Amino acid sequence: MGPMTRKWIRTACSRDCPDACSLLVGVEDGRVLQVKGDPGHPITRGFLCGRTGRFPERMVSRSRILRPRLGRGGAQVEVSWDEALGRVAEELRRSLASPGPESVAFFQSGGSLGILMGLTKRFFRLLGPVTECVGDICGGAGEEGQVLDFGVSESSDFFDLRHSRNILLWGKNPGVGNIHLLPLLKERVRAGAGLFSINPVPADSGLPAHQEFTPLPGRDLELAFGLGRLLLEAAGGSAETLPAELEQRVEGLQGYARCVFRKSPDEWAALAGLAPQALEVLARALLERPCALLIGWGLQRRARGGATVRALDALSILSGNLGLPGGGASFYYGRRSAFRRDLAPKRDTHSRSLSMPLLGAALEAAPPRFFWVSAANPVAMLPDSARVARALESLPFVVVVDSHETDTTRRADVVLPVATMLETEDVCGAYGHHWVQKMVPVIPPMGESKTELEILQALAARLGLAEEMAGTPREWIDRFLLDEAKARGLSLEALDQAPVRNPLAPEVLFEGGRVPTPSG
Repeated sequence: MGPMTRKWIRTACSRDCPDACSLLVGVEDGRVLQVKGDPGHPITRGFLCGRTGRFPERMVSRSRILRPRLGRGGAQVEVSWDEALGRVAEELRRSLASPGPESVAFFQSGGSLGILMGLTKRFFRLLGPVTECVGDICGGAGEEGQVLDFGVSESSDFFDLRHSRNILLWGKNPGVGNIHLLPLLKERVRAGAGLFSINPVPADSGLPAHQEFTPLPGRDLELAFGLGRLLLEAAGGSAETLPAELEQRVEGLQGYARCVFRKSPDEWAALAGLAPQALEVLARALLERPCALLIGWGLQRRARGGATVRALDALSILSGNLGLPGGGASFYYGRRSAFRRDLAPKRDTHSRSLSMPLLGAALEAAPPRFFWVSAANPVAMLPDSARVARALESLPFVVVVDSHETDTTRRADVVLPVATMLETEDVCGAYGHHWVQKMVPVIPPMGESKTELEILQALAARLGLAEEMAGTPREWIDRFLLDEAKARGLSLEALDQAPVRNPLAPEVLFEGGRVPTPSG
């Protein structure tokens, strides 16, 4: 069969990446042969990362799981869905009866950013006050910091950078983790914008001409405090007197000023491992408004991480960039802001929690009888992998939902094969832009694999919860979409035709300087 018979189908990438690319998938004779970027999508611009471009190989790799499996490690054997689900349902019923719902725990991460992944939480909360994993190993500290500062963690429109006079990349390396930002940065540099990179590791990965600053690892907070002092001084402030205009609109300014005036700018620079002149250059860049501050994720995955992001937020405020076109402090895009959050029952306030970053220790201290893992590989992705592995091996019953063999599936009692993103109907937002996209199954699930929704519904039927989980993917997507979003053009029918920019997302975040905090 020749290339003229190849059919191209548009879908979306749901991997844990800010770019959330629009894909064109070439299918022949029921096989996925090629995946390329959609040239019509304003962010994707027709190119992909290497990993997604090789996705057809991953779909048929030797590690693909195509039938349910029972048994641990090398003793796993393939079984029917009826036997596998029967075993899972039996263990769930037994655990719920005694010792009770708290002995059932589930762990879900970002293996897929499809919105229907939220139905896993719905299913388990329908069972009662089960144990949930809390905490975050990705961007949670920074998000929470911005919520405390601004009431929400959001960003201006992706293309708002076209209004920026200067752009500061703080701990952000787009060539590694946000490649579709690079064309826009190159466009801005060609137009005369200044580009500055603050990163302990030189960002030699496709950035256009820029000034580079390499502080000591973990010293972003000291650098931010030094800049904060320079900005306050530029506004006429001192340790004794603060600018009246800033005091009127910035809550907690006095406490912040006490922090930054504890040391001189030169002392802060020395602690950060930079020359004093570096702080002066960066302060000038911030004051040459509008200046956009783009904050990376790595700097908040450590002690003081949330505080560091809050210190960077303060720089945007003190320099007068918050709420300006081309300004602001961007850490995250609200990928779920067009979707309902209430389709899972409210969590019982008395339910038990396990710390995600400290999962190994948490499982050892209070081991659940039944442990479910989906969209995650905790043995490989969490700190202290060896301890996580030992903890999983010690649990009475572990279920893992995955498309491929992993370090975690090898420690499961039951492995349920899930469809990949090219075999699934869903919808996804992005945390690197505001476009929402439909995911469609370009081929049926391979082998006997099922979608996450199908697995949950089959299990729900065995537990008397069929009605509560009933619905086609399309029906559930429609339930998730907020009425306001649908009324403003983000409907299923529109998504069937093309990606849609979230109509609830701001063009300029906090325009006019007002933020949705209790004090405003």
